[in-house]
Amino acid sequence: MRASQALDPGRRSSIGLLKYLQLSYAQGFVQLAQDAVPLLRCLIINASGGPDRLEPRKYDDGEAPAETVEVRDDLPRVRFWIRRSTDLFNWVWMASTIPGIVGFLRYGSAVHDQKLADKLFNLR
Repeated sequence: MRASQALDPGRRSSIGLLKYLQLSYAQGFVQLAQDAVPLLRCLIINASGGPDRLEPRKYDDGEAPAETVEVRDDLPRVRFWIRRSTDLFNWVWMASTIPGIVGFLRYGSAVHDQKLADKLFNLR
């Protein structure tokens, strides 16, 4: 879409296409960050599991191997606070879409008004 806008002068002045491109650029980064929160949550929660989550390796004959198996401490309070903080991050990312929507709605008139363009720049 960006290439077609660069080739066609009529599309360069299209306010609708310009608004769409600006919104997709701005909100695309927010969406990527919002997708990273559950991945981070899963990584940290699984790393703080206790010894009941680790099973020693067994040989085919049912005996445990001679080497020692690492046992981690169970951290239930840490897991609780990690879950709450990632829930908070999800709400923050959702709240950050509101200025993006407001900027999208006002972007068309900001193309011709410098004061409004400055205001939207600060809103971003």
